[in-house]
Formats: sequence, structure tokens, C-alpha cells
Amino acid sequence: MSTFELVQEALIPSQKFELLNLSNGKTTETVTVQEEEEEENLEYPSFINDLSKQFQINEIDSNKIYQNFLSNFTKSLMNKDHNHDNNKISMIPIFKFPQNFQIFDNNLKDTKYLSIDIGGSTIRICLIKFLSPTNSNNHDNNNYEIIRYKQWILNESDKLIDLKFFEKLSERAIEVLQNYNDVSCGLVWSFPLDNCNRIKTMGKGFKIDSEVSSIPITELLQISFQNQGKVINVNSVINDSIAVNLTTFLTDNGNQDSTISLILGTGLNSCIQYHDQLYNVELGFFGELLNPSNYDIKLDSRFSLQGYSSFNWKFQKNRSVDGGNSLFMPLEFLCGSRYITELIRIILNEEMGLNLGKEYELHGEFITLFHNHKDELTIRQELIKKFNQLSTLSSLQIQTIKKVIEIVLVRSSIYLQNSLLALDSLLNQDKKFKPIKINYIGSFLQNCQYLQKLMENYGFELKFIENSNLVGGVIASLIEEKR
Repeated sequence: MSTFELVQEALIPSQKFELLNLSNGKTTETVTVQEEEEEENLEYPSFINDLSKQFQINEIDSNKIYQNFLSNFTKSLMNKDHNHDNNKISMIPIFKFPQNFQIFDNNLKDTKYLSIDIGGSTIRICLIKFLSPTNSNNHDNNNYEIIRYKQWILNESDKLIDLKFFEKLSERAIEVLQNYNDVSCGLVWSFPLDNCNRIKTMGKGFKIDSEVSSIPITELLQISFQNQGKVINVNSVINDSIAVNLTTFLTDNGNQDSTISLILGTGLNSCIQYHDQLYNVELGFFGELLNPSNYDIKLDSRFSLQGYSSFNWKFQKNRSVDGGNSLFMPLEFLCGSRYITELIRIILNEEMGLNLGKEYELHGEFITLFHNHKDELTIRQELIKKFNQLSTLSSLQIQTIKKVIEIVLVRSSIYLQNSLLALDSLLNQDKKFKPIKINYIGSFLQNCQYLQKLMENYGFELKFIENSNLVGGVIASLIEEKR
């Protein structure tokens, strides 16, 4: 069996596969993730069988998915097709490593940096101090100290990016700074920007006011600080996927054993290291759903158009049900927790008659609640705390919800696995197959044990890079100061 065949067989969830054990050269049999405690005689509602068939991916389709990703990654990276709108916001070289860069020197002693992270569902702000390796007592090699930290949850009503947004952002940052002044700031922004740091486009339910679209976000934030009497040098802005890669300089003493980083939370993205540059992949724009179900079409009607993907269609405005947002991001719709949970909400409301709220009110913790707790008693206790209207579910209903979540996650994982496999093939063409190391951040993947097992059982070695959205932004700021 060839390397490619070996990997592709691993991506078929209904089969077992052989995974090369690099330590002894032998092969070991690895099984796909199944709920071992599931009752053998449990009779699910009839729609479960139909749902399984609609979401099933066979080996031929899995191969098509892989080839589609590889072809579009190659075109975008090599800039062979300049006519595609998405080439302007995907596979863009964002950050170049300076030669002979050393993070630590005597000038860093007691220097403090402000870090601001704007994510799909949260704003996180902290004050960070670097520690030299000799002064760090952290056994995890985290050579930094977070002095002060605050986090704010973004509701759907908060997702208008205008001048007031940046005013409020600076006010929140000053809450963290308190008496500190004249510090440098690194900003982590989870959406595409152009080469002048202006907002290119946004997803995840955000809307952009025209008054800010032509101004670099570093300038918008710095002006907001000045208006409140604070001297803050906002000297860098990077994507969250870039931040993951940069953080490994600090946490792993510069030992970067992965050329791919992954963001999987509310949305989806990736960063790759190609030669001496870090590229923002904007992974969510890639891919194509081969056999959309009726539920997928209800999530976004553009899935119904044959061959519709971001890379063979121009953006079509007013075609998305996601708040009128014109962005079409196939892989993000298949993997990001914002869209997976909405898809599950659509299925459960329609097939089980549940009332799970309005569009996009359900969050990723609904999925993790059912799969991170094995016993029904714990699940019921958590439902009462967080979803009181579901506290009277029967045992069969609970198991049915778990099965729906499994079916959706297995399909999502196959698309995600193929995308990461294609990225690895693009970057490491001459290397033999081995477990693919992925540094990642994102609350959904971090907390969804079932999805982690799916990825790990298919040969991916996942490493969570703690606080990377905060630390990476500060490292970028430091590098810009030293250039």
C-alpha cells in the first residue's frame, strides 16, 4: 500500500487502517472512534439512518476532497491564478522571520507589553512580561508572565466594527493597563487584512461599518488610545494563526517541530511556514461540499449550487443566510463551531421537535457537554445548569442527540483531515508519511474530546499552544521593534 493510499484509507471513518509505527517499523491496527458504552439494542429514530447515509463519505469522495484541497492550495500559494478574488485574502505571506533573531536580551528585563486578541466570540486583553530562561521557574518552558488579564464575551449585538468598537476596545485595554503607560501593543486579529492592515472582510457574524474600512486597524486603535490620554505604540497586528507559530519560539525555546498551525474555535484558519515566511492560509475559504444535505442547504443556500466554492465562483452578495454576510467559507461552515452547532440545531429542531433557540444562539459547549461526559446523570446536571429547557429529555433522546453530534463531527473531521493532509503534502513533498504534528489553538478543538480522538486516531499529533493568541501578538510587537 502506498503512502497516499495509507493516509486516504485512514480518512474513511467506517474502516480500520494500518498506521506506521515509526519507533519500530511495524504496523499497528487502529480503530475508528466509536462509543464503546453505547447500548447494543438501542433503537434510534428512523431519521438517524437517513442522516448517516447523507453524511457518509466513501473512499472515492475522500480522495476527491483531498485532491481539491491540494490543487487549490497549490494555485493559491504559487499565485498561478490571479483572477480569483480569494487569492487576495488567502495564502498571503504575512510575517517574515528576521535573520538571527533572539528573543531574549538584557533590554527585555522587566519590559511589559500589552496584548489584545480579537476573536470570533471573545476579546482577550493582558499585560505580559517576558522572563529570561534563567529566571523562569515554569516547568512548561513558558518564559513569560501574565501580569493582568481580562476577557469579554462578544454577543451577536456586539459584532459591528465601527469607531465605537475601537473606542470601547481601548477603554477595556486601559482597565487592564491601569497605571501603566508608554507601552508597546501587539494586536491579534482573527480576520483577513490587506497589506496596509485595513479590514479586508469578516465572517463569524461580524459587520463592517464603512467609516473604518479604509483606515488601518493599528491606526484606529492608536487614535482611540490617544483620545483617552494613553501613549500606546500599536506597532504590530497579526492573524491568530500566525500567533500560534510565533509562540513556539518562546514556549519551546525556538524548537519549531511543526510547519502547520491550526485555529479551530468559533471559526477556522491555519498558518504554514514556507521557507522563511509565515503564510496566513485563511483555511475556511477552501474546500467544496461534495454532497450537501438538505440541512446544509438550510444552513447556507449556496451549498445547493453545483460546484460552488470560494475558488471557482466570485463572491455573491446577499446569498448567505448568515446575517446577510456575503462571505462563503465552505470549510469554515463545515468545521467551525459557530456553524457546526447551528447545523446541529437545525437537525434537532426539525427531526426531534426541540426548541433550541434562534439562529446561531447555540454554542460549541452544547457539543462538548454531550461528549465530554459519559454518564447520563452528569449530562442531565449540566443540561439543567446551561440548557434548562432540555432537562426533561429521555434517555433515548439524549443518546439520539449524541448520535447526531457524532455523525456531524465525523464528516467535519474528514474534511479537516484532508485539508491538513494536503497542506502537509504541499510543504513536505519529499518526506515519507509519519504522524503529522499540528500546533493548535481554539476553544472548540481544545474542549471537544471526541473531535480530538478522531484527529489523533487518523495519525495527527495535536499540541495545544496555551495563550498563543496573546503571547504571539507580543512577540510580533517585539520583532517589529527590533527590525
